[in-house]
Amino acid sequence: REAPWCAGRDLDVCVPQWMRDNFSKGVYPTLEQRQVFAGEAASYVEEALASAASAPLVVSFSFVNDDLRDVFRARFPDAHWALVDTAEADAVERILAREGHFYEVDDERGDEWKFAP
Repeated sequence: REAPWCAGRDLDVCVPQWMRDNFSKGVYPTLEQRQVFAGEAASYVEEALASAASAPLVVSFSFVNDDLRDVFRARFPDAHWALVDTAEADAVERILAREGHFYEVDDERGDEWKFAP
């Protein structure tokens, strides 16, 4: 949902299906694959900035590692950053509300999450 005073983009839409499939098997991307992903995600944000004219752009993502942070800080040196930690219950609620999220909540396992295929 976008506010009238800003645009918003969620980097979860940038996660390719092969990566989602691997996450669901507990296989994480290599450093090179993470760097490629980060570059493609940054390009997605650049395209959004170009189409948002002068409106601020709020970008969200499910997780941030050093690789992604480094690429984004290099590509967007004037950006303002906020890392938001949230309670597990809030995170579960947000995941359940998002279509196509690559995490899914497993009710049988309580608080544990698994990656959705």
